[in-house]
Amino acid sequence: MFFFDMRPKTRIFILLLHFSLVQAVSAYNFKFINFQVNDGLSENTVQCILQDHQGFLWFGTKDGLNRFDGKEFKIFKHEPGNPYSIGNNFIRDLFQDEDHIIWVGTDHQLYLFDPVTERFSPFRFQTQDGVSINSSVTSIKSESQDKIWIGTLDQGVFCFTKSTKTLIQYTQGSSSTSIGSNLVWRIYRDNAGTIWIGTRNGLSAYNKETNTFVTYGSRKPDSPIEDPEILAISEDSDGELWLGTWSGGLVRFNRTSGKFTTYFNSKDRTYITHIRAIFEYQKNELLVGADDGLYLFNKKTLEYNRIDDPGDPHSLKDQNVYAIFKDREEGIWIGTYFGGVHYLSSNSKIIEHYYPKQHKNSLSGKAVSQFCEDPAGNLWIATEDGGLNYFDTKTKKFTSFLPSINARSISYHNLHALVLDNNKLWIGTFSRGLDLMDLNTGHFKNYQYNPNDTNSINDNCVFSLYQSKSGILYVGTPFGLCRYNPQSDNFTRIPEIKGFVYDMTEDHLGNFWVACYGDGLFKRNPETGRWKNYRHKANDRKSLCFNKLTDVFMDEQHRLWVSSEGGGICKYNYDSDDFWTINTSNGLPNNVAYGVVDDNHGNIWVSTNKGISRIDPTTLAIKTYTQEDGLQSNQFNYRSTFKARNGKFYFGGINGFNAFYPNDLKTNKYVPPVLITKFELLDSLDSTLNDSVFNQALNTTGKITLKYNQASFRISFVNLSFQAPSKNKCAYILENLNTSWITTTKQNQVSYINLAPGHYIFKVKGCNNDGVWNTEGDSLSIVILPPPWKTNFAYTIYFTLLFIIILSLVRIYLKISHARHEKKLEEFKIKKEREMYLSKINFFTNIAHEIRTPLSLIKAPLDCIKSSNLSKKDIEENIQVIDKNAERLLNLVNQLLDFRKIEENHYTPNFNPVNFNTLITDICYRFKPAATQRKILLTTNIPPNPIICNADRDALTKIISNLLTNALKYASHEINIALYKTDDLVEITVTDDGPGIEPKYRERIFDPFFQIINNNKDDKQYGTGIGLAFSKQLAEKHNGTIILKDDSDHRGTCFVVRISTKLQKSAHSMLSEERPQPLDDKENTLDIPAKSNGKLNLLIVEDNEDLCNFLERNLKVEYNVFKSSNGKEAMKLLEIHNIDIIISDIVMPEIDGLELVQSTKNNTQFSHLPIILLSARTNVETKIQGLDAGADSYIEKPFSLDYLKAQIHSLIRNRERLLEKFANSPFVPYGSIANNKKDEEFLNKLNQEIENNLTNPDFSINHLASALLMSRSNLQRKIKGISGMTPNDYIRVYKLKRAARLIIEGDYRINEICYLVGFNNPSYFAKCFQKQFGKLPSEFQKENAIN
Repeated sequence: MFFFDMRPKTRIFILLLHFSLVQAVSAYNFKFINFQVNDGLSENTVQCILQDHQGFLWFGTKDGLNRFDGKEFKIFKHEPGNPYSIGNNFIRDLFQDEDHIIWVGTDHQLYLFDPVTERFSPFRFQTQDGVSINSSVTSIKSESQDKIWIGTLDQGVFCFTKSTKTLIQYTQGSSSTSIGSNLVWRIYRDNAGTIWIGTRNGLSAYNKETNTFVTYGSRKPDSPIEDPEILAISEDSDGELWLGTWSGGLVRFNRTSGKFTTYFNSKDRTYITHIRAIFEYQKNELLVGADDGLYLFNKKTLEYNRIDDPGDPHSLKDQNVYAIFKDREEGIWIGTYFGGVHYLSSNSKIIEHYYPKQHKNSLSGKAVSQFCEDPAGNLWIATEDGGLNYFDTKTKKFTSFLPSINARSISYHNLHALVLDNNKLWIGTFSRGLDLMDLNTGHFKNYQYNPNDTNSINDNCVFSLYQSKSGILYVGTPFGLCRYNPQSDNFTRIPEIKGFVYDMTEDHLGNFWVACYGDGLFKRNPETGRWKNYRHKANDRKSLCFNKLTDVFMDEQHRLWVSSEGGGICKYNYDSDDFWTINTSNGLPNNVAYGVVDDNHGNIWVSTNKGISRIDPTTLAIKTYTQEDGLQSNQFNYRSTFKARNGKFYFGGINGFNAFYPNDLKTNKYVPPVLITKFELLDSLDSTLNDSVFNQALNTTGKITLKYNQASFRISFVNLSFQAPSKNKCAYILENLNTSWITTTKQNQVSYINLAPGHYIFKVKGCNNDGVWNTEGDSLSIVILPPPWKTNFAYTIYFTLLFIIILSLVRIYLKISHARHEKKLEEFKIKKEREMYLSKINFFTNIAHEIRTPLSLIKAPLDCIKSSNLSKKDIEENIQVIDKNAERLLNLVNQLLDFRKIEENHYTPNFNPVNFNTLITDICYRFKPAATQRKILLTTNIPPNPIICNADRDALTKIISNLLTNALKYASHEINIALYKTDDLVEITVTDDGPGIEPKYRERIFDPFFQIINNNKDDKQYGTGIGLAFSKQLAEKHNGTIILKDDSDHRGTCFVVRISTKLQKSAHSMLSEERPQPLDDKENTLDIPAKSNGKLNLLIVEDNEDLCNFLERNLKVEYNVFKSSNGKEAMKLLEIHNIDIIISDIVMPEIDGLELVQSTKNNTQFSHLPIILLSARTNVETKIQGLDAGADSYIEKPFSLDYLKAQIHSLIRNRERLLEKFANSPFVPYGSIANNKKDEEFLNKLNQEIENNLTNPDFSINHLASALLMSRSNLQRKIKGISGMTPNDYIRVYKLKRAARLIIEGDYRINEICYLVGFNNPSYFAKCFQKQFGKLPSEFQKENAIN
């Protein structure tokens, strides 16, 4: 061919010129991402685009409004029956005002959309003439925050003022100051604030000062605009307006000169019609969208290129461009009529992508394997599926070289290695050997493996070529390494390298490095020529990163880098002769590394299976670029990395190659909005309704309250960065459940199942593709209510029930414990009762023995006296014996009675001065004959000075006599009585030399009825067992005691009696009481039968006349006795006489004793009388009946007259003591003196009446008797019987007790209390108070204040 017959330089120039004329390519390599119906878009015609204040993108189509978050579309359409849905699905324009309301222009009407409630409402405002917007809304634009301009298809233009809610219509008129046409295509606001309106008949500019329009262009022949139908308006950075027309091309309007310049009209070589979108791509460059495609126009050079290419899979899917929009990340969105919406990343003009297209001037193959730069800065490119390509880096044109039968062609299409040696290009093929292309002649020469020639290459698969600094060419194959010999035009095989050679390089020290696929790394020392092999060792982190190496590279800082297939990359350390590895553990996206290059800043760029990573070796900061950033794919090819002399990077992959300047890649500094978009319940029957309510709350309050059965839900969120959505990251946390943030890249929703009731806060944050975080993000408060059985009210019930259960269990436990305790007590009681029973049996046995002898000494002498043959002297002697033994029996009985009195606390000692010296001497004198008879020495130890103290002489005599009696029983030879006195005590000791008392009995000898049991049969048991107990109680009445002295050094027993010396002398004077005022003497004279002799009146009710007379004879000495034969007569006597005590039989005619008791106790006048039943009925039931009826005592017949007298005395004496205590103590309750319920009721009425008249000066006994419905005499009798006082005395005592309570309460002064309780004289009140209670009111007040 003539091409190769020309001179070499001429042939090269013509070759390159020929290549440039073959195919014209764009200076830019645009790569679009397309979204269509199949991706979720409601319809492929995208007529308008908007980005709202939150960051969502909105696309208006002919079938609904679409909201896009980078991954999903949310579609809003008309819903029949839903008044809040949009009324028309044909969307023509979108606009968002300052209140975040989105204005939606449709094919029929204007709608307002609230993003918070997601509700549409029609625009219903009208002009003053009643005109409303009811046609297609084509354009919406704001003049200011308050004014919105609305263009329509046949109603002209409207201006709406938000503050005044006024709507003004502007239409075409006959005046030149009106708009050009009622058909408005576009409204635009320039940087100066001027509103421009593109109509069907020219461009109208609004003058806000004159409220008029100036229109440019018309349908007239002299119109400056070829076609006045303006479809698009845009202003560039120089302030020039650009107009897109229907058929007049692109118009440039210089507002300063008023000149219009037209481009792409019907007269130009390229005619562009229906220009609907104009956008300034960058300075001096405009993107022009029309029905004839998308163009990039340079307004300065007037050069243009068509961007859309039907043969390009990464170009626009449709040439009809309707909208161009730039988002906040500087990404370009292009809406087309049939192809949906397209996204152009801001990196598209930085990262170039070259790949095969359906025209001759494109890359011929997709799998790019190697780059080689010629002196002109152009590239030779080897591919594995498209042969050889020559790339003009200035014109962006490709020339392809493919194999053919012609000798002037490469031998195979699968190429792996290139080396340019001056005008010769060495080409390594796969399975076809090594090609050499002569660039001067265009001839090819092929070198192949010859098994019979050792100077041939060692295999036909050539994967690596390298020319050393000395010009030596090395050829790497799967079976080793060869060196080319230019003189002999053959090859020398290097025996040290026999593995799969993938790459070679030479470092700054002259070391030659060979990277093998499987055999690791080899280094040849330039001085010695020796080879060293480096391999990966699993346990050595400083060894080679992996044995399958793909590339070895020496950077400009003399750092040697090795990339591997599976171990990442590593750097060789010259100082330590080892390696430093960087892999996925350091942040590398993948351990398959295909090649390494470095930039001017020392950063390392590594191609991997997951994009290209930039690594800062100093900080190990790694940033990865992926297909979303404009790369041909995330996977690249082996050794297909190259850095041109101008610093531009080339990376070959499986879908062509990328080229870019590393310094041009900028960090995306856009802080992405991160929003919670949806909240939905899981497994809910009414989820649709609930989700709507929840999402409305999500957009308004940010708080959602759930029932306990709604605790499973899903939360969706978005990261609104569109540059590389798959590289965006989100992190979320649910406070009160998670303790740390959870990071996700692909998952934009999270589900929670069966959360426990409580308060949670869901927070989400995110970052863009370059790691710029929005740390504030979004949050949602979630409150899950507890179920009814877990509310506070329920827990209160549970706690109450638990408390009741525990209380019940405790009560049951206590009851059981009490029962056990009671059982033990019962057993103990039975045991004690048995012991007591045995003690009593022993006691009675002893008593019988004690009585037997005196009775015998009484009966025998009495029998003797009855006989007639005794002399007077014998009779007197017998009578003396009888008297002596009777006295003995009397002493025994008295001792028993005294012990009983002390046991019942009825014994009152009579303290008078006693001379203890004389007392002990007298007692010893009485016991000396008995001691002498027993041959016992009785001695005393008495001080010379008499000891005189207050004591009960009779009680002391009994104490000492009992001790001496016991001592006489057990003493062997001697008894001693000693008397001592200290400051507070008189001490009397009685010591004997008898056998003593065993230690086990010492604690019980003072127990009643206890006797020491002697094991010796000869020993006799003496006494009754109450002597010591009785003596101790008598001593305690003297504020003293008796103890058994523990003296182990001496034999015998020593009792010590201690008597207090502080006892007061007993007083028996009667208090003379003064009558209280205001009762007069007349009223104090009562008509009660007087007791002339001072005796008490006693009534005997007995039907047996002998017994009745016997009782009268024996009781009349002490009492005034009245007799009655039955209960009926007794009741009559009670009415006549003032009886003090009644003795009654039970079995009697007419009214028996039980009926008499009941009648008496039920009668208010007599209920206070004590009654003694005297009956021959000895059964327990009758006794119980009598006591239940109200009797105070029950005595069986036959009876002891003395016992009867004692019983009468006891009842009277006890009553007197009770009344005395009641009168002298201010706080003894009134109920204590009531004998029964009738008495208590009477006292309550009496006290209430006194209380009501406490301060009444005219209150008298007559008033009191009248109020109680009683006669004066009965009232006197009743009060006297119950309280032992006259009515006036009782009233005085009541007032004084009332005063004592008021003093204790402390609310009044003593003088005030005097008058409050009815006293007229404070001194008299104080005198009465002291007389009654033994102390003055002031003293009483102080004592109680201290207490």
